[in-house]
Amino acid sequence: MDQNFLDTIAVTVDLLLGADHSAGFSGLVVSAADGVVTVYRTAPYTAEIDRVLRENIGMDHLVVATAPYSRAYLRQISDRIVADWEFWRQRGVVLSSVGAAARGESVRLGIEDEASAPAVLEYYAGLPITIVQEKIIIF
Repeated sequence: MDQNFLDTIAVTVDLLLGADHSAGFSGLVVSAADGVVTVYRTAPYTAEIDRVLRENIGMDHLVVATAPYSRAYLRQISDRIVADWEFWRQRGVVLSSVGAAARGESVRLGIEDEASAPAVLEYYAGLPITIVQEKIIIF
């Protein structure tokens, strides 16, 4: 399947659902190998989002799946972490990236030193956060 074609579908879905259906839209994953864009959405909005997709895009190259969290909720958590960036820097914890995971399962938080992960997870206890180790490279 043509990657550009699938990317166009993905951008269209993202714009459509991200703007007007953010409470139930979680994210999407493009798979050129399978020729599909998988759209992740949350209950209780699954039927509404499926209807919007059918009516506006068609389902020929779409697969829908259920996610635990909406992108809007994960963005709130990401915003909180960004607001805490200086707090972590003052404690010697280097955060490198933050953002909603594409399948709506968590916020992915990049940290430079994995030994810092327990303290970070304890601070945000109960929130869906996945820690990934990342090195910051400055060119």
